[in-house]
Amino acid sequence: MRCATIVAILAPACALSGAAAAVPEIRVAREVETTTCGDLVASTRHAFLLAAEGPPRRLVDADARSWLLDAPVEYEGDAQRIEGRERHRVGDGAIEVRAALALDSGRFSVDVRPEPAGDFGAALAQYLPGVTLPCRAAGRLTIERAADSPADPDRFARVQHLIHRATEALYAPDFTTAEALLAEAEALDPSSDTVRWMRARASYLAGEALPREDAAGRAARFAQAETFADEAVELAPDRGEGWLWRAVARGRLITTQGLLARALGSVAGARGPAWVAECFERAIALRPTWHHFNHYAEGDALYGAAQLYRMLPEGAWASHVVGVRGDLDRSVELARGALAMQANRIEYAKELGVDLLCRGARRASEADVAEGRRVLHEAAELPVRSLYDRVDRRHVERLIAEPPAHACGYSRDLWLDAAREEG
Repeated sequence: MRCATIVAILAPACALSGAAAAVPEIRVAREVETTTCGDLVASTRHAFLLAAEGPPRRLVDADARSWLLDAPVEYEGDAQRIEGRERHRVGDGAIEVRAALALDSGRFSVDVRPEPAGDFGAALAQYLPGVTLPCRAAGRLTIERAADSPADPDRFARVQHLIHRATEALYAPDFTTAEALLAEAEALDPSSDTVRWMRARASYLAGEALPREDAAGRAARFAQAETFADEAVELAPDRGEGWLWRAVARGRLITTQGLLARALGSVAGARGPAWVAECFERAIALRPTWHHFNHYAEGDALYGAAQLYRMLPEGAWASHVVGVRGDLDRSVELARGALAMQANRIEYAKELGVDLLCRGARRASEADVAEGRRVLHEAAELPVRSLYDRVDRRHVERLIAEPPAHACGYSRDLWLDAAREEG
């Protein structure tokens, strides 16, 4: 049973003797006992693959993902201690994460250290609210099982590093580099649904970055994003991210045509609003696990669906003509859920405020109107970093000043178009 411990797994004498393609694998439970990092470091169960017997010996965390801040992909060390490091950009600065596993004592620690530069403080307030750096978490390791695995640790690590570099490139934003890195990752792991929906995300962001006058270019990018999302769903229909990006890409194709209500007649077919609603609902039910700092794919699914149900007509006829009808109660419920996941996201707060104002106007509810205005006032105080945040703050201030009924037809695109026409 000696090989049922981490120390034994790392010892060459205990190398498992299965097929040539198999590598030793151990599954380890990490229990956080003390932390100053809040929710940034979590208790987890991860599988580690022996990638090289060394020295130094190298392990790959097969359950790590490039966006998980508390779980570096690769570790190096000896039979007593191994350490993994990862660096993540935050605004113009970065944070360095060091995770150490003390193999002889069954302990672990994670240290998160700041590398401030430029707008680091503002970015930190948005991406890691409530966390004071440096911070540290520590606790106990428990070995649950040992086995052999057919996984290729080197290829897995390479794909995760490519995804990480692509994510960093999107900060620039450097879409050409990001898309090239993701294409390389797909070539290494063509069965990865993660790479496909990451490519959908990159294509979507590239489309949003194009000039608003370039409707054809934007639509082409959103269509490309939809294709990648379709492939992700085909590869992994039980994972929510592909469904989310299907909904987002198709939704943007619809809204690129103009106000949703005006587009209904031309898009009420197989991939019209009803299909978008179904994709959002599938994503919500499957609870996508991707998050980057405190940005959550699950929150984006809730937020996107809230917008859709507010913008759709509520009449009973809509279910027959379009296949889905508006639902302000559902919009408020979804927007509350999104804001609960990320309380400092201005677009989430704006959507909840808009939903409440609209419901209050249509149902003559003073309570809804009062709460909607309160939420919008709070949204106006949230941190602003991106161009979209600045636009949203201006819109929040205008929504507070205008009659509540104006919130029902609100969309960022529509108000931007109106402002451009007035100018």
